[in-house]
Amino acid sequence: MQKLYKFFIYFSYVAVSISLFGNSSSEKITLPVAISAGKSNFKAKLNQLFLETAYGKRPTLSRGPTIFVSDIMIYDENKGIGYAYGNLRFADINDRIFMSAQEGTYYAKEEKIILRKVPEILVEQSEFISTRINGKIITVYPNEYYIHVQGNIEIDDGETLISGKQAQIWTKKDRMIVSGDVQAETSEQILTTDRLNVQFKNGSLDYYTAIGNVKAISKVDRFTLLSQFLTYRHTNGFFRATDEPSIYFHEQETIAHANVIEYYRETQEGSLLGDVITLQGDKSQKAFSRWALYSGKENKIRMLGNPRLEQNSSQLFGTEIIVNIDSNNMEILGGGRGFLDRLTQ
Repeated sequence: MQKLYKFFIYFSYVAVSISLFGNSSSEKITLPVAISAGKSNFKAKLNQLFLETAYGKRPTLSRGPTIFVSDIMIYDENKGIGYAYGNLRFADINDRIFMSAQEGTYYAKEEKIILRKVPEILVEQSEFISTRINGKIITVYPNEYYIHVQGNIEIDDGETLISGKQAQIWTKKDRMIVSGDVQAETSEQILTTDRLNVQFKNGSLDYYTAIGNVKAISKVDRFTLLSQFLTYRHTNGFFRATDEPSIYFHEQETIAHANVIEYYRETQEGSLLGDVITLQGDKSQKAFSRWALYSGKENKIRMLGNPRLEQNSSQLFGTEIIVNIDSNNMEILGGGRGFLDRLTQ
């Protein structure tokens, strides 16, 4: 019977392992386990204990504020494996952590729990805020504070919906990695990438890094960022794109390339640094500079640092080139080679 106690204790450790959203009370570790079932059977030859549903009473293990229920529970002491089948439910009432699945397996040697068949973890941070984790298979390593989610995963906290092929969650480090056709959608943007590294702070998003085939479509700022590497800090709405970054403006056919592209969502201002190239229309009109400034409020790019404009075989130079995205034209200002008020296609 002590083996069964241990089986349940490790299920109860799941609540402790999800400390990303709050530390579980250590008080529950010293509380006794209460076991009840409609039918119980111990097979001495096999060294197996069966708890089954009968007379409307399901196998139930409770320990302080935690409760674990399923239709059938089996513990094989020889193999050190515990099984739970049918409508598996786990709840930590104090910490508002809930698990559900149709099948759960506990491996004593590896000290891990595998949830299969519509597994889900729900964490309620408050009355109005909760995080839901879904996948085909959820594996929990309680002692390592680590959760591995596989197969069509979804993580939804009410503000951001993240999907992908797998997720790794280190709850004690407040860290998560999602990989494989990743998409993260909020009310402000849609992000797709090969891999998304997320860091939390006090239960909320701190920053993330997107790696590989990054595409960030802004619903607010009227542009799409493309790169191979993108960092975003939530506190000040700061984006930094590197490794072949480019920015495409939705309303007009204007595209800008640079070595680094930075943007502050709060001020709607950005910088394009190193080997800046801006193309408009059919891409026959090109502007080059060392660096540039972008104003989201004006929807203009100021190209600075030896700027030049090329159109077909013509080249024009100035101290500054203004790329007006709304009107789809470029202006050359100042310089020793004169002033051109406006150049249109």
